[in-house]
Amino acid sequence: MQHGSNGDSISNPQSIFVQGNYAYIISSGSQNVEIVDITNPLNPFHVSSIFVNSLSFPISTTVLGNYLYLLFGVIGQNGGGLQVFDISNPTQPVFKNVLNHLDGGADISASRSMFLSGNYLYITSWGTRSLEIVDISNPLTPVHKGKLATGFGNLPNFTPNFVFVSGNYAYLTSFVGETLEIVDVSDPANPIHKSSLANNVNNSALSYPTSVFVRDNYAYISSSLNDALEIVDISDPANPIHKNKILHGEFEHTDPANVNVP
Repeated sequence: MQHGSNGDSISNPQSIFVQGNYAYIISSGSQNVEIVDITNPLNPFHVSSIFVNSLSFPISTTVLGNYLYLLFGVIGQNGGGLQVFDISNPTQPVFKNVLNHLDGGADISASRSMFLSGNYLYITSWGTRSLEIVDISNPLTPVHKGKLATGFGNLPNFTPNFVFVSGNYAYLTSFVGETLEIVDVSDPANPIHKSSLANNVNNSALSYPTSVFVRDNYAYISSSLNDALEIVDISDPANPIHKNKILHGEFEHTDPANVNVP
């Protein structure tokens, strides 16, 4: 399926979220979220598009039930916000509400990523260098719940890029400081910095870390300037430990079946 082939607007796609029979694609070139029916993977087709206004751009999207949440930024500024759409009829998404930066104390400025866990959205904000937590227990009325900004709660100087939440902890990559940050979010109204792992500590590869994915007792982090996959043991969230890493070219001539990853 290509841009414009079936009425779609998939120009410079950046990310994707899939739920049920639909794929929701962030298309930065078209400044929209493209909704694609993937019921038949051999015949995906355009259903509808959700456009942000000409002064904004989409960053990330997620879906909970009949509602789509769209994280957006403002061109040339540090503002942004979170829009809510009713997608009970995917062919006709309906705008319902918006939580703008600073509404009720929300820090949604120059955001980079968003993660849904339970009734909360976890948002990384470059503009305020913070982790923002939004309560969506009432899906039509997102409200600011809590935040943790750099310099507070023993959180070192950081610029959060990507966030992944597992259990009671949020795992964030930070460009400034080149770290993996672990935050206790058991009380979403009062997130607490738990620990950090910095680049080169015990041979870790965390130079300009981008995304992070957590499974069981390990965090898997893509490290752009190291050209590496970094693997961190997080069985003790208070003491993350470098476990292993794979560097660019290291296994070019190795049978993938023989590469052991925890």
